[in-house]
Amino acid sequence: MHRTHSSTSTRCSPKWQIFKNLNIEITSLSGADNGLFAETAFTVTTASVQKTYDVPVANDDIRKLLEVRYDAIGPEKYWPVVRYGTVRSSAM
Repeated sequence: MHRTHSSTSTRCSPKWQIFKNLNIEITSLSGADNGLFAETAFTVTTASVQKTYDVPVANDDIRKLLEVRYDAIGPEKYWPVVRYGTVRSSAM
């Protein structure tokens, strides 16, 4: 005998429900405005006669710069943080 139901129900394991609820929570926190963000980096080639630099187009979703570093001269690959300077942008 075949029965027809007007509503459909799906039974989920408790583990599946935990993951589903966790994904809902992560989605609600996503975005820099809600505190959850991804940190990325980009490199800009500098010129001694240039004082300002544009952010590469691939990084147009930047909300805030966390830090600026430069490649110090020498074989150590040391990248000290720039402590003095101004970051100005109409988009940030």
